[in-house]
Amino acid sequence: SDVARFVIKDVRATATSLLDMHEVQLKALHSGLQQLPFLTKTATSYPQDQSGAEREPYNGNPLHQWHAHSDLDWLTQQNVVNAFEAMINSGAYDSLEDFCTWIGELNALINACDADPLVKPGNWDNRLPDVFWGASYVQWLLAEAERVAPHFHKIARNLVNEVGGKDVGVTIRYDSAPNKGKARVEKKQKDYASPGLHILHEALDLMPGQFSKALRADLGGGLKEVLPPKPCHDPSVPILILTKICTNEEETNGCLKDAAYAVSTLKKQADEAERQAKKAAAQELVLPEEHDLDAAVAALRRTTYQQISEMRSLGQPPARLLKAAEATSLLLFGGGKERHQASPTGSHHRRIVEVANTSNPVWVAFLKDVLSVGVDNFRQLFEEFDKDAVTSELIARIEPIVKSKDFQPSAFQKGDQKSSITLLRPLVAWINAVYKYHRAAVGQRKSTMS
Repeated sequence: SDVARFVIKDVRATATSLLDMHEVQLKALHSGLQQLPFLTKTATSYPQDQSGAEREPYNGNPLHQWHAHSDLDWLTQQNVVNAFEAMINSGAYDSLEDFCTWIGELNALINACDADPLVKPGNWDNRLPDVFWGASYVQWLLAEAERVAPHFHKIARNLVNEVGGKDVGVTIRYDSAPNKGKARVEKKQKDYASPGLHILHEALDLMPGQFSKALRADLGGGLKEVLPPKPCHDPSVPILILTKICTNEEETNGCLKDAAYAVSTLKKQADEAERQAKKAAAQELVLPEEHDLDAAVAALRRTTYQQISEMRSLGQPPARLLKAAEATSLLLFGGGKERHQASPTGSHHRRIVEVANTSNPVWVAFLKDVLSVGVDNFRQLFEEFDKDAVTSELIARIEPIVKSKDFQPSAFQKGDQKSSITLLRPLVAWINAVYKYHRAAVGQRKSTMS
């Protein structure tokens, strides 16, 4: 709804939570099934046609709806007389007069949507045959569905009555749903007849092995991956990228951006795959210390503006906070990394230092580079921190701080509960976690090498 767009993240989070809960319940019910745990061998199973041939694949799947009626001679041969007979048999029309009236309505619809100045109203329009055959198939499908629906619902209702009942003590009610409307069927027709799907059919079904996969950048909302019937994992096989059809310079620029986005996404996927491969090759295990570091980052992710503001107003911070500030600055920026782009400079930075009323170089640097970047950027500093890029030299520089008595977790049990330094505890926990993780990782690498 119009209201939901203002809280779309919360709506999606809540919906995901509900769906996850239902998934757990459904899987639990499924695991308890004693009969028919699987109805078919595959998720989609279609019978062969009368000649025994398999259905023609379209984007790796059997042609949609073709499994129900196979080839329709009146449609493939475009025989109007047989089309009229099929319409009468399906109940789409009751008489020849109704059929001809409908054709007249199609002709009027064409003129109403896109009038041709060379065609007088009521005269023959050369565009009518194409519209007629597409519309005929829709009319026939809807009539057949209407004709079959009562029989389908009767069978489904009998099945439901057999599943429920007195024997199992569960009452299940079957409510018949309405058939798809004309607009829904026509929309699907447009989707299936789109250039994108046709290109995928040509590339993946009719040219097997030529492309490892396809990425659709023409749908909006990111990339959609389409795999061929037999996926190929050879990195030398090219990837097909689909963008929108361009009719002007503006659309062409948009397509180039879509393609560039697709390529950058592929590069990220490749880099991630390479990282995972290296991790597996080195038989790297998840260290227990890594969980502690994740917990420390999660705590810092909950930092509020009030906490940062209160710490920033301290003119003479306590010794323990100065040590934490020094160690944090070293870990975040001691390796020669650039400061955050949002870090304040000039008059804004001077105002912050003046408010704090301090000249301590460690505290001034911490104010400028960490506490004055904004809440979101503050959290981002720790979320994007590369724990594996920390050098032994940096660890050696913070080691005296970490090993000092007033820097141990036990030291926080006796005080320091003032609101002005509530951020100190998670900072110290993060520094200790980084230190322990690095020592454990170095030890593991030495063990692996030996």
